Amino acid sequence: MSDLKFYINNLLKNSKRVEIKNLTWDQIYGTVTALMIDKHFGRVQITLPPEKWPNNIVNKLSDAAKTLDPNCEIKYLSFAKYSPAYGRPQLTPHMDNPKKESFLFDIQLSSNIQWPIMVDDKEYILEDNDILVMDVQRQAHWRKPTKFKSDNYVDMIFVSFENEELELPIESEQKEAAKKYDDEYHKQIHKIYPNYVHKQRLPLK
Repeated sequence: MSDLKFYINNLLKNSKRVEIKNLTWDQIYGTVTALMIDKHFGRVQITLPPEKWPNNIVNKLSDAAKTLDPNCEIKYLSFAKYSPAYGRPQLTPHMDNPKKESFLFDIQLSSNIQWPIMVDDKEYILEDNDILVMDVQRQAHWRKPTKFKSDNYVDMIFVSFENEELELPIESEQKEAAKKYDDEYHKQIHKIYPNYVHKQRLPLK
């Protein structure tokens, strides 16, 4: 992981920053190569194709993924740092926008706070260098509402693997399946952020 952390540090130092406002999915996952500041979810994020990342890291991730699905290919790798420096860290219940995604690697790179990941109401707590394999197209997922102190942070790598043989999920069915977790989530988030106002935003992971 040392090579990956070194690469991430260079990205943070040398990439320009833009604030997410009205970006489309294609821009976020295809054409915007800057660090994207998302104040709604309290993070800064950059998404790049695999050829922009160190070859040894991409090869290791690809080899591991093909033991789960021999027909999958890496679509993108995304780094995200969640921190109060960028807003209020949170992630609402959702499924990712429809694409032929076989699964996603959620890799916790570094952190100084426990922030449980919820998948279909089951809780997972990652340690640094842990990987959680998720079907983000068909499993509702979110982060358990947690109050961050000013110096808390969570650094994540998201690696998307697609399989062109898969059928696209139906977006309306995705939204309906995730919606059943909304009420409890908003009860919990209001305890942490009493003046929290829910806004409809792209759930970028």
